[in-house]
Amino acid sequence: MSYDFIRQKLARGEAIILDGGTGTDIQRRGAPMSSETWCAEVNATHPHIVRAVHEDYISRGSDIITANTFATSALNFHYRKRDADMLRLDNAAVAEAKAAARGKPVAVAGSVSTQRPLIPGTDRTDLSINWPADVARKLFRTKVENLKAAGVDLLMMEMMRDADYALYACEAAKATGLPVWTGLSVERRADGVLTGFGRSDQLFSDIAPALAGLKPDVMCIMHTSANDTDEAIEILKRHW
Repeated sequence: MSYDFIRQKLARGEAIILDGGTGTDIQRRGAPMSSETWCAEVNATHPHIVRAVHEDYISRGSDIITANTFATSALNFHYRKRDADMLRLDNAAVAEAKAAARGKPVAVAGSVSTQRPLIPGTDRTDLSINWPADVARKLFRTKVENLKAAGVDLLMMEMMRDADYALYACEAAKATGLPVWTGLSVERRADGVLTGFGRSDQLFSDIAPALAGLKPDVMCIMHTSANDTDEAIEILKRHW
């Protein structure tokens, strides 16, 4: 299925129903998780579980399902010297999503994250691990171009949280020519100011205009406390 029917629904002002937490649901169903790459390996080891998650979300009315490619982070896999594995696992993930969606009015999104290696035992990325801008941009280009070649209908930029790596990733996504949906994640710093999730050094008031300036097809707030979402939406609406 192409993106056309999603574009038409948006033009009519209709609601678009997304799937839920794909990786979380895969984990809930008993697939083994990796301490380094979370649910990424499951695309190769337990593809039947991946497809079943997509099929269940479709049966519940999802207009868009998201391939299990969030955890195959270009940054994390490069850090682990597994660039080729990222491409292989992404191809497997997209194949399962497309198989689940075949013949149904459902678009398949390729998920893109800026996840760095996590601090063990937490959901926080290790901010001490960094890449030069030109290297990071090349890594993101490789990922999104491969997702496009695998046949996704759009790119879902998930948990965009800063104006450096997220900006590089979103620039690469826009360059593919595919529709781009940008999901921003924020949290409240101790002083009450909204910042990028896990990036207390990045003010959301700076992140929002930087990413909105790329003119993606859709922007939204995701993976954010309900207590902070309204304020984040108001800030985003100033620029989008």
